[in-house]
Amino acid sequence: MIKKIIQMGWNIVELVFVLILLCLAVGIVLGPDQSGSFIRGVSDNALGFLREVPAGIILALSISVGLYWLIKKRA
Repeated sequence: MIKKIIQMGWNIVELVFVLILLCLAVGIVLGPDQSGSFIRGVSDNALGFLREVPAGIILALSISVGLYWLIKKRA
């Protein structure tokens, strides 16, 4: 029961992450004038967040997630 709830939670997190990436890609392809207000808002929020977070933290999180996936893949 708990495993199903945890798996469903991770599926939701992955879906939201893919949605954000899709909105960023559509915003880049269409440009700021042609994309809708929702896509422009998501793009502005994501880019604003990435500008505020120091580069070292983003790099550390990327390395940590990469190592986690590598270790989990081998286990």
